[in-house]
Amino acid sequence: MGEDGEKRTKEALRQATLAPVPLATVFAYINEFLNYIVDFPIAAEKSGDIILEGKKEDVIGHGIWIKNEYQWKPQSNKPPYLSNDPKYEAIQKYFNFSFQKDIVWIKFTKDGYVGVVCDSSDINHSYSNTSGKLIRSINQEWDTKNLFVFPITGAMTKYKKRKQIETGIGQYLISKSVPIIDFYSHNNF
Repeated sequence: MGEDGEKRTKEALRQATLAPVPLATVFAYINEFLNYIVDFPIAAEKSGDIILEGKKEDVIGHGIWIKNEYQWKPQSNKPPYLSNDPKYEAIQKYFNFSFQKDIVWIKFTKDGYVGVVCDSSDINHSYSNTSGKLIRSINQEWDTKNLFVFPITGAMTKYKKRKQIETGIGQYLISKSVPIIDFYSHNNF
């Protein structure tokens, strides 16, 4: 394992010694952050449902709290690296944003830790990528029934790019003392 991998593993172990923050609080913090970067804040309350594969999911403020387990189709391995998963199309249509990859998603461990803050249309619960390996290294498992998806709308990209918003969400959660197992991922480390 290289120096970067050792640093990430050491930080994952440190983060796992902290108490996890309730998922509802994490969701509220992300809505709070996103309200700082739009001209017209949205109340962080349930505003509707989105249907994904025939199942209702809660739309709360700027995001979706997904509580059902889904298999997400991977991105193509050819440019522009999009997925043909209809769930992304449903999210894009509901939130009226132009590019499928303009989402930030947050996945959790079964013990309630934020596992990672990610962007793009590559939602997964893999153990073969960096985040998955970190989760395994601290004897955790992904919670496949709780996933947050925050579409990056034109109201947000008016001021920030998707990667900046991903980084901002991660840093905001850290500023609120939310442990993140893959602490460096949202910084593209």
